[in-house]
Amino acid sequence: MGGPIGTPEVPPRVDLPADAAPRRRIVLAVGAIAIVALVAIVLFATRQSGGRCSDQDLHLAQQIPAYGGAHLEYFDDPEGPGCAAVLEVEASATEVLDHYRGVLEDEGWDVSVQDTPVEGPEGAAASELVAHRGESEVTIALETFDDQVSAAIRVDE
Repeated sequence: MGGPIGTPEVPPRVDLPADAAPRRRIVLAVGAIAIVALVAIVLFATRQSGGRCSDQDLHLAQQIPAYGGAHLEYFDDPEGPGCAAVLEVEASATEVLDHYRGVLEDEGWDVSVQDTPVEGPEGAAASELVAHRGESEVTIALETFDDQVSAAIRVDE
């Protein structure tokens, strides 16, 4: 028992080559830059695809009397520039379309209405009213089912 205590032999490390650390840092840096760029592109695209409900858009929207005297809450249109609102009523699409066609034509808007194809339960129908006056546009997309009308109203000054 009297022998010297030595240090145990440590096996050589199987590690990355000496020049791998700088390459790894470069790959991580490029990856981080790519992620930041991707996030910036997504945020920019989201802002461009959605819109802002400007004061002018909101003023125009509030000049159009809502069907049945409903109070509509307008919000930034996610589809593009302008304001949007949703109206749900128990009525026929004809009643709702006639209301909006009448009030818009009385104010000098050029109005067109067309039926749009719909996939859904039997009895479901869809129509779209588009009105133009100068550079302004109002679009009302209606979906009807069981005497319930949902209208997506979009206004862009």
